[in-house]
Amino acid sequence: MSLKNLLGLEESGLSEREIMRRISEARNQNLGSVEFKSSNSLIVVKLSQVNPNGVMRGQDWKRKV
Repeated sequence: MSLKNLLGLEESGLSEREIMRRISEARNQNLGSVEFKSSNSLIVVKLSQVNPNGVMRGQDWKRKV
């Protein structure tokens, strides 16, 4: 199942890469949630502070040294 399907954003013009980028940026800014607008709804992804070690990462993640 794709990320867009999981979030209910099938009709959105956003790519999965853009969705992951926005979630990653919000997490880096210590925001509590990210909002995505679909044609007929507002999707809110709530973020929590999770230790990223051992968490699967998308293909766009680059290690920052």
